[in-house]
Amino acid sequence: MADTDIQNKLRAFFSHYPSRMYAKGEVLVQAGDTPASYYILEGTISQYDISHTGDKLILNTYKAGAFISLATILNNIPSDLFFEAAEVTNVHVAPSQEVAAFLRENPDVTYDALARLSRGSNGLMLRLARAMEGSAEGRILQELAILRARFGGANGEIAITDSELAAQTGMARETISRALKKLNAKGLVSASRGTIVLHDKHHM
Repeated sequence: MADTDIQNKLRAFFSHYPSRMYAKGEVLVQAGDTPASYYILEGTISQYDISHTGDKLILNTYKAGAFISLATILNNIPSDLFFEAAEVTNVHVAPSQEVAAFLRENPDVTYDALARLSRGSNGLMLRLARAMEGSAEGRILQELAILRARFGGANGEIAITDSELAAQTGMARETISRALKKLNAKGLVSASRGTIVLHDKHHM
């Protein structure tokens, strides 16, 4: 089934439930909550953990047309992670049990959700590989490649700040800044305030 048909099914289902606006930085789900399901109409939601040192570690990002979180929906278990609006975000909020029933009745939607989840998991595995490799530049390039594939603009630009990139890679902001300067000098990236372009001459 075409992606547009699946999105039409999702919108039709979630339209029966109330919508809510979240401000940038507002937390939708705390670790330990057994949350409702959130279907994103507009905006972006970050999924993250808090390290033992208190740092925010962004693990995944969800954009309009996605819903969270499949694990809690299907298993009715508490969330292990936090979900936060990365920008002003509008969502429909539905009970997880009713979303689970909808997914059982619509295997095409479930298959699409699992495909999206597997792509996100693959990105996490690539991040882990880069972290084990230990190269700051390599980890940043891999992260930018993932972000460009999922959220890149028409010219391949990625809307992200040094602080956000630090949260997504688990590295210090100062490390990010130094590595971006090196990558820029090598012609692998072009960075300006809040935007990074990953050049095609770099192949992951």
